[in-house]
Amino acid sequence: MKQMYRLGVGFWVVFFLFLSFSGETAEGKKDVFPEIVAEFGEMKFRCDDVLSKLRARGHISAESTPEEKALWIRREVSEQVWRFLIEKMLAEGGVTPNKSGALAYLERLDAALPGEGLPGIPKSEFASRAADADLQLKAALYDYFRIREPEALHVSEREIALLYQRERERFLLPAQMGIGVIELPRSAGREKAEAVRSRLLQGENFFRVAAEVNPDGVKSSSEEVLELLHDVAPGIAAGNIAPVFGNDEYWFVVRVSEKTPVRVISLEEAAPYLREEIAAAKAGRALERKLRDMLAKQPIVFHLNGF
Repeated sequence: MKQMYRLGVGFWVVFFLFLSFSGETAEGKKDVFPEIVAEFGEMKFRCDDVLSKLRARGHISAESTPEEKALWIRREVSEQVWRFLIEKMLAEGGVTPNKSGALAYLERLDAALPGEGLPGIPKSEFASRAADADLQLKAALYDYFRIREPEALHVSEREIALLYQRERERFLLPAQMGIGVIELPRSAGREKAEAVRSRLLQGENFFRVAAEVNPDGVKSSSEEVLELLHDVAPGIAAGNIAPVFGNDEYWFVVRVSEKTPVRVISLEEAAPYLREEIAAAKAGRALERKLRDMLAKQPIVFHLNGF
């Protein structure tokens, strides 16, 4: 399935929201910022503290202009305020970002997703992924809106159908082919490989012949062999022995053990996951609206000498 998993959909607000909600005292442009560069309610942001954090993260340097520093100060202060507001909102809602919540979120997505589960993230990695602070926050925010404002996460059947139709390529399960491989050194000659293939065509057991010819196993990668097989015998059916083929090092005798055609995951199968995905995006938009409302009532006040 192509790009099925969208863990990052949803919760991050664009980092320029502050442009709409900041007040500022203008005292003429100077190359020096005051001791307090911003205020939000009782929170005060000291210039030295903010600049120190920005230098430590490599955002500013000795060569940075006052305009660049002012831009990064705005971003840093705004992000700290957003974090404060989000943490306050979650605490008031009785939701705490933690590993167990993130793990439950991953498991819910995995259960909702048909086919192979979360592509690229085996279940064995769920615990380590759940330790990520951003994922914990995302899961907590989703739970907050699911519990406190469920109407904000309502997803209609029409929304699900529209997303499914718009991105149907995401719901293609690729063809799968299981193969058994016997390899012979190129120097042995094609004739020897053909003789091995003849034995198989006459009914000898593949695994017995493979153990005889390759007692130490096969050294070539199955990905390379499959790629070559698709060129040599693209329509070969399960149970058949492919014509002999090779690369620069080996001749290959290949038996196709199983073959599963490309399958389209149905709307009915995909719907539970799409519902989760759309709801996560709606939670992100709901969070943005709440932050906008809070900052409209109480904006961040910057003191940057006109920068």
